[in-house]
Amino acid sequence: MINVIFPPQWIDSARTVIALERRNTLQAMGVGFSSFSNKSSGFTRYFQQEPEELNLWIANGVFLIIFLLTTFLGNSTILITIWKTSALHSAANILLANLAVSDLAVGLLLEPFFIAHILTTVKYSEIVFLLYIIVGAFLSVASFITVTAIGIERLLALQLHLRYHAVVTPSRVTGVVILIWVLSGVIACSCLWDSSVLYAVLSASFIILLVGNSVVYVKIYFVL
Repeated sequence: MINVIFPPQWIDSARTVIALERRNTLQAMGVGFSSFSNKSSGFTRYFQQEPEELNLWIANGVFLIIFLLTTFLGNSTILITIWKTSALHSAANILLANLAVSDLAVGLLLEPFFIAHILTTVKYSEIVFLLYIIVGAFLSVASFITVTAIGIERLLALQLHLRYHAVVTPSRVTGVVILIWVLSGVIACSCLWDSSVLYAVLSASFIILLVGNSVVYVKIYFVL
């Protein structure tokens, strides 16, 4: 999900490898697909599986759908609650709402395509495939940076005490949120130079954010 735009020859090689691995996996699992038959109601798909493999396929589908519904309902509830409750219109909850937006976008934009890819043999065009990866990288980076920003905001709340509301204002936090999305877009589009640039930028970004999160929460632990 962190790979975005790659050279055409890389894409062709990758898709060929993926297709071969998928075919070999299906053959190993004993999955046989029959041809599509054209009926009055449309194309009917038939496939035969061993009972154990069919149960695993169904369980996987149920788990993914439940995960999708949980993502949608949970994040929607957070956003509606914050929006309708004026007492929750604080600087801290702006960051929380931003995290909910990024997670909800993942549930609405990415998970349905992922479920369709896992549970069916649907094939996406290269444009759709690349857009999926671009959006996935964009939302992942935004979520990770927002989590870090939330940790920093909590640390400031513990350290600044009475000066907190003067320093951490809704307008400043809104500016931080805008900066988060702009920075995420820049990182996601870094592949326009070269795919290796994307790998380097993403690796450095995640390492910095991971270290930053660790430092922030260690400081919070000692403050508490």
